[in-house]
Amino acid sequence: MKRVQLQLPEAVVSWIDDHAAGIESRASFVRRTLVQLMRREGWPLQSPPSAPAAAKDEPRR
Repeated sequence: MKRVQLQLPEAVVSWIDDHAAGIESRASFVRRTLVQLMRREGWPLQSPPSAPAAAKDEPRR
């Protein structure tokens, strides 16, 4: 797992705060929401095995 820092517009942070509703942290809400979206779209949740360098530069879709 890799940590990333996000710079989000205030409106997005407010939306996250409204939906997390004090039940969970912003970070866990964002993580959970992204995982749900990835599952819905059929993206793999684990990193695939290493691919040749040329294939890594191509978009996933």
